[in-house]
Amino acid sequence: MKYFILILFILLSNVSFSQINVDSLESILLLKQGLEKARILNNLSHSYWNSNPEKGLEYANAAYEIALKKGSKSDMAKAMQNLGINYWAEGESDKALEYFEKTLPLYVELNDFHGQASVLVNFGVVYKNLSDFDNSLKHYIKSLEICEKHNFTKMKRKTLGNASLVYLALNNYEKASSYIQEAISLGKELKDDEVLSAHLNTLGQIYEAKKDYINAQVYYQKALKNNIKQNNQYGATICLYNIGNAKYYLKEYDEAKKYFQESLSLSQKINDQIGVLFANKSIGLLYAVQEKYNVALFYYAKALDLATTLNSREQKLEIYKNYSDVYKSLGNYEKALEYFAQSSSLNDSIYNEKSSRQIAEMQTKYESVKKEKENQLLRKNSELQTLAITKQTNLRNSVIVLLILVTLVVLILVNRNKLKQEANSVLSLKNKLIEEQKAELIHKNEELQKLNAMKDKFFKIISHDLKGPFNSIIGFTELLKEDYDSLDDIARIDMIEDIDKSSQYAYELLSNLLTWAQTQTGDIAMDKKALNLRELVTKSIALYGLNATRKNIDIEINVADYITLLVDKNTSMIVIGNIVNNAIKFTPNGGLISINVSDKEDYINLHIVDTGLGMPPEVLKKLFRIDETVTSEGTNNEKGTGLGLILCKEFAEKNGGHIDVNSNFGKGSEFIVTLPKKLL
Repeated sequence: MKYFILILFILLSNVSFSQINVDSLESILLLKQGLEKARILNNLSHSYWNSNPEKGLEYANAAYEIALKKGSKSDMAKAMQNLGINYWAEGESDKALEYFEKTLPLYVELNDFHGQASVLVNFGVVYKNLSDFDNSLKHYIKSLEICEKHNFTKMKRKTLGNASLVYLALNNYEKASSYIQEAISLGKELKDDEVLSAHLNTLGQIYEAKKDYINAQVYYQKALKNNIKQNNQYGATICLYNIGNAKYYLKEYDEAKKYFQESLSLSQKINDQIGVLFANKSIGLLYAVQEKYNVALFYYAKALDLATTLNSREQKLEIYKNYSDVYKSLGNYEKALEYFAQSSSLNDSIYNEKSSRQIAEMQTKYESVKKEKENQLLRKNSELQTLAITKQTNLRNSVIVLLILVTLVVLILVNRNKLKQEANSVLSLKNKLIEEQKAELIHKNEELQKLNAMKDKFFKIISHDLKGPFNSIIGFTELLKEDYDSLDDIARIDMIEDIDKSSQYAYELLSNLLTWAQTQTGDIAMDKKALNLRELVTKSIALYGLNATRKNIDIEINVADYITLLVDKNTSMIVIGNIVNNAIKFTPNGGLISINVSDKEDYINLHIVDTGLGMPPEVLKKLFRIDETVTSEGTNNEKGTGLGLILCKEFAEKNGGHIDVNSNFGKGSEFIVTLPKKLL
């Protein structure tokens, strides 16, 4: 028989509208346009929530359309909030929560803290109605924090009253009383009687819950007196009902009937359908207690019709139980069983819906947390990709600058050659110098052929070998950037692996290219020192250990600890590392690379043997030649240009050694690096 939940949304209203005001607003509605019309529609929507929520929804939707068209986010927020309130009044809690979820971010965006506090209270009301008291209190507390921070004293007072009702529902009478007393104290400080009736009514309910019906009546009467003073007819209907309820529990049935009838009459007058429902139901119960069963059934029928119209399933459930009890008392067990069955069915439906909602809420929370973690991961990956792209861009720009410089050097050399040819033409007039100049021209021609070969090699690398991987990198990164969300994880991983392969290939090629350029310009200084051969080999192949591990290739080092070489450390490591890296490229997964040494008197032979693809004779002839193109793919499609081996040959010779190669196509290759020892 309790009737306190209905006061909750009234506490959210900043303006109270009488029927006269509603009629006045509706009469001028057609005369208004734009946002002024939207604001009138919003006021009308709010005023209809407890009497005609269907009409309230109609007005709120119309207000939203105008506000959206005019781009007024504040009016859009109020319209969506009114949609939520009216959906709640219709019993559609899920839709109410949906609209409040849309409203809150708008108020946050507008820095409308008062709006934020009011929507949080709306959340609290709906969650309380769903018996989700934890969520209800959580939103009320958030609202109170905003009210205290921004000194919204009136809103704080109303929110305290609502929170008190949650504690009352939890049977925490101490907390409920503490909150409502604080709300009443704030009202006295403000000298504001606007919601005093509601708070006095709540205090009465706390006493009623404690079964202190005498004190409950005292506060209900005070609330009624204040409502009459404020001309608050809606509040008066609630107080009349609650006084009748207290009289009922005190078994003062005539007095109870009197107050219930007054509540019913006033509810009908102000078109408060929910109040009419409660009054009819309670009058029916009163007659049932007095064993006037036919009259009780008459009022139950009225209450049931309204509960059906308002889609109030909780009230229908209670009325079905009352029907069953009456028919049982009348000895009509068939009817009693019929209504009991309807009651049980409806109760199961409500329970299942609540269970489904709780499961849905837990699923939503899980999905929200999961989504947030995925977003964090995506943001991290995006940052890493952006960093990688930036590095690649810088590398590409550096290569372009280098290639421009190399091109200028080639042009300068060509121009110098032209000048020398002109000089030779003049000198040819002197017969005495013809033979010397001829020999010199032959020598210069050989040098030019080498330079041309170098130029051709550079141009090939620029136009194809170096451009290719960068095209691949740029293509895949653009594809990832534009279509990232539409690609699945497998496709993204495949693209990232392709980018990785292209990047490694481009880096290796550029490193060899820069090193080779240094050898051609004489910028590499040789610093020969006594070095332990085993340590030199171990350090040389360390950089390529991961590549070998990826292909499950074993590398055996069979080198004695006592052998010492007299070589330049950096260039020697390039020779050994490049040859081992080539062996890894052309050795299939699960293969073997062995590094052995044959110790001679003043030099050593380092044998690097693999179980890879081997090379046919025609390829062996082209190794170590700048004017020949040797391009092949490794067992895992690793690319190579042959430039690394040219570097190896030049660096081995600069260290006073040389390189020999033995290879059987299909069986493997053996590279023999000869390097000088340090003589004791």
